[in-house]
Amino acid sequence: MQPSQHAFRQFAQDLKNGNIKGTILLYGSEPFLFKWAVDELTKKFVEPSFRAFDRAVIYDDELNGKSAADVIIEACETMPMLSERRVVWVREPKFLAADDAKSLPAADVERLATYLEKGSFVNDAILIFTSTSLNKTRKFSRRLVKAAKCYEFGKLDRRELTAFANKRFREARILCHDREMNELLDETGYFNRESCYDLYAFENDLAKLIALTDNGRLEGRTIADAISGDRDTYVFDLIDSVSSGRKDRALDLLHNKMTMGDDGFGLIGLLTGQFELMLTVRQMRRDNLNAAAIARRLSANEYRIKKMIPYAERFDDDRLKRILLRLYDADRDIKTGVMDARLALELFIASI
Repeated sequence: MQPSQHAFRQFAQDLKNGNIKGTILLYGSEPFLFKWAVDELTKKFVEPSFRAFDRAVIYDDELNGKSAADVIIEACETMPMLSERRVVWVREPKFLAADDAKSLPAADVERLATYLEKGSFVNDAILIFTSTSLNKTRKFSRRLVKAAKCYEFGKLDRRELTAFANKRFREARILCHDREMNELLDETGYFNRESCYDLYAFENDLAKLIALTDNGRLEGRTIADAISGDRDTYVFDLIDSVSSGRKDRALDLLHNKMTMGDDGFGLIGLLTGQFELMLTVRQMRRDNLNAAAIARRLSANEYRIKKMIPYAERFDDDRLKRILLRLYDADRDIKTGVMDARLALELFIASI
C-alpha cells in the first residue's frame, strides 16, 4: 500500500493545476507550511513589485477597533493594482481557535460566512485563513469548512522530513548519510507525541548544522553538539546538572527557561512526566526488557526510551520516589497559591 500523501503535496498539485480560488483554510500543527503555502500563492498571483499593495496580512491585534468581518471583506473588495489577484491572509484569528473564548458576534458570523459562500470576490482575491488550533464546532468554523478548500498541515512523516532536510543539505553541498540522518531526526524529538518541536525549529537546527559543517559531510558529533531538540533536552540537561552536583547550573537552566516564557505549571508537568517515566523504565529494566520492548509496552517513542535508560540508571528507586514526592508537593503549593512557580521550582532543585 502506498503511503498517504501529505496535504502540502495536494496543495502544490492543486495550485499547479489551477484548482485553487476563492477561500482557503489551512489548519494543523505546522505553521511553517502555512507560510510556505501563502508564499506560493503570492508568487503565483502577485506581481513582486506590487507585493506591498496586493498582499494583505490580517492579525486580531491590528483591527484598530473595526470588526474582523469588516476588515476581511474590505481587504477582499480592494482591487489588485497590477497583480492577477490580491492575496489576503487572515493569520491565527482568535475566532477560529480551540482554546480561546472570543468568537465573532452572531451578526458578523452571518455576514462573513454569507460573503464567503457567495464568493463574489474570487476573480480578484484569494482569501486564506490559517489556524493551529481550529475549533470545528463553532458556527463560523463549520460554515468556513464548507465554503473553503481545506488542507490539514500536520507533522511530516519520516520520509517527508528526510526529504525536507536532504533538500537543504544538497543546496549547501553537504553530504548526509542515512545513519547521520536517522540520528538527526531522532535527536530532534520531532516525532515524540508530546513534542512542540516543529518545522520552524527544525529549519533553524538545519541552518546551525550547515554553518558548523566545514568538511562537506555531516558527522554525528556535530549533530550531538548542535541540535536543540524538544523540551526533553531541557530535562536531560537539568538531570545532568543535578546528578553531577551542579545545582547552580540547574538553577540557571530553570531561570533561562522561565525567562523565555515557560510557565511553572508546564515545567512542573514536564519534570513530573520525565521522572515518572524514569522510575517506570528502571522497574521494567529489572525484568530484562530492552528499549524496544519498553517502548512497545508504554506506547512511547523508542529513541526517547533509549535516551532515558542511562539517566534512569543514575538514580535508585528510593531517590526517584523522593524526587517525585517533592514535585507533587511543589505542584500543590503552586496551585493552592502557597508560593509562586519560580520559588517552588527553585526549592525543588535545591532539595534534590
